[in-house]
Amino acid sequence: MIEEIRKVKSKIIRAAKRVIRQWHQDDKGTCPKFGYGGICLKVAIAMGRILKKEGFHKTDILSVNFWDAEYEDYEIGHCALKVIDHKTNRFYVVDLHPDFYENLDKLGVWRQIKNPRINDDDLTILTQNEYCKKMEARIYGN
Repeated sequence: MIEEIRKVKSKIIRAAKRVIRQWHQDDKGTCPKFGYGGICLKVAIAMGRILKKEGFHKTDILSVNFWDAEYEDYEIGHCALKVIDHKTNRFYVVDLHPDFYENLDKLGVWRQIKNPRINDDDLTILTQNEYCKKMEARIYGN
């Protein structure tokens, strides 16, 4: 499954970039098209549409929520794409980590990174277990 997804990662990244280019925030963090805050959900949906066109019929959104010590009063959330392989009953995660296109400010608002440089190698494709371990290590330093 991972190799099959890798074959279309250029298309996935192009779809993500289209969403990111359409994101225009004002000084309060609001975008006329996407609303308030970050766009990871919109990026995940765009990636899912590409996979659906490529024949991956079952995708879902994996929501990762965690508390971050730096932002004690905020629950930090991120959405990635979950792909389900019904042949093996395994779950995979396809993700363009938000560090590539947005930052969290001190008020807990996701802010866009201007002119982000994103390439095919920035796409993460892992089993769900591997992805969760990687996120935990990144968040909590394990």
